Amino acid sequence: VPAGSLLLEEGPLMLSSELDALEAEVAAYFGPGASGDLEFETRKRVLTSMYPGPHMAGATPVRRARGLLMHNVHSADPLPFNGSLSRKKGLLGLWPTAALLNHSFTGPNVARSFVPGSCVLQVRAIRELQPGEELFDNYL
Repeated sequence: VPAGSLLLEEGPLMLSSELDALEAEVAAYFGPGASGDLEFETRKRVLTSMYPGPHMAGATPVRRARGLLMHNVHSADPLPFNGSLSRKKGLLGLWPTAALLNHSFTGPNVARSFVPGSCVLQVRAIRELQPGEELFDNYL
């Protein structure tokens, strides 16, 4: 796969301007008897499949939501303009497929960015990739 290739383009499963609001929304999917329409059940299945951290079996809905967000949330920060960072705070959200990428400080082979003016996350190869090669992002 050549450097610069688009590997993933994904919209958010959930999005909020405040971490507490996102936490409450996620926790609602883990509460006792939490059920709903097809969209609710689909989101619940996706959230249940995301890594919440160790020792979360039997955790309260809020604790499970915190763990899930701690390990999977991304920030859609505005792009720099004329060399300056925006003072506007980015949105926080869950992009489930992108959350599957592993982290590497020293050897990332992909980079994530957002389509300008949207919350669509893109992952691109930053060097040539070999078939079957594991993808590593630098989360920082």
